[in-house]
Amino acid sequence: MNEILKKALINVKLKERFDNLFEKHSHKKLFKKADPIMVSQLITDLGYLNIYKKNGKYFEVDDRTGNVSLNLSVDIGIVEFILNAKINGEGCGGPFDYMCTFISSDEKLKAPRFSDYKELKEILEEGFKLYEDIKNELYKSQSNGLVNTI
Repeated sequence: MNEILKKALINVKLKERFDNLFEKHSHKKLFKKADPIMVSQLITDLGYLNIYKKNGKYFEVDDRTGNVSLNLSVDIGIVEFILNAKINGEGCGGPFDYMCTFISSDEKLKAPRFSDYKELKEILEEGFKLYEDIKNELYKSQSNGLVNTI
């Protein structure tokens, strides 16, 4: 994992916050089939541009600069946040739950689950806050001269 990204993930307490998000939303009652139009509207209502990629069943979120963005999958009631970043020309990132394994030797965390659109909105709000904090940490590294290009 890129050391600049790793430091950003540690600074925003990714593992702790993502673990808390799963603990709060870890039930077994899963939403069977989320409507992409409804999910897109929720994302838009939270202030993010998004495009649904039907062939991959995911959303591209906040892809304005091409250097830091988020992909989001809400298949079968499980929310997967996937960070895409380019640091010094190197592509890095990955699913939040997977990235937690790079900052802690604990076993891989699980993604949060939802049973209705209200709960999905709560998860998205927390996940987007986490994404914004990671993005801000990366931009802070850039302004400190640690990163050439984000």
